[in-house]
Amino acid sequence: AHRSIEMNMRQNGYNTNSDIFGYPEDHYTPPMQAIGEMQLVRGSAALQFGSQFGGMMNYVMKEGDSSRPFVLESEQTVGSNNFFNSYNAAGGTYKNTRYYVYYDNRQGTGWRPNAAFRYHAYYSNFELKLSERANLSIQFSRMDYVQQIAGGLTDAMFQHNDRQSNRSRNYFNPEINIPALIYRRRIGANTRLEITSNAIFGQRNSVQFIQTPDV
Repeated sequence: AHRSIEMNMRQNGYNTNSDIFGYPEDHYTPPMQAIGEMQLVRGSAALQFGSQFGGMMNYVMKEGDSSRPFVLESEQTVGSNNFFNSYNAAGGTYKNTRYYVYYDNRQGTGWRPNAAFRYHAYYSNFELKLSERANLSIQFSRMDYVQQIAGGLTDAMFQHNDRQSNRSRNYFNPEINIPALIYRRRIGANTRLEITSNAIFGQRNSVQFIQTPDV
């Protein structure tokens, strides 16, 4: 789900679409290493969550270990075309606070010239135990990346050299920040109250010459 359009995208239950009505595209993409569960509601059944007809997907993020005060995760990946991904996370429970934080850095030069990218993602969740029945989660997410777009090729250009690119200044750069507060209270054996408040602050910048390859 790189840039899901016409689909209601959520994280921990709250919406992450940049514009939920006029241009329902999602520019926010968390790293898969941080996701503990993916929930999907297909088709018109997802209209209970919003106006998009493509369905609803909710990323449930990992939570800190409930039995230890500190657990460290670190995953380093290298690949062709100078690809490097570094995912680092920490979590645990200390006294009445359960937490999980991560930082992800991903970059590469791409298979063709003018196809480099650099991606950053941050997340923090501090869950405060207010009582035996209630807790408050304070969350903040950020994602930003700069992606260079190599552009298309005509048939003749492709046959001559399928790895060439003649558009060196096409870039795409979204920056998304999502703070959230989630209050949960267990009222009875079969009743739970949940109040969520979140916001999306960000921008989408681009420099692109998007004419057809023969122009």
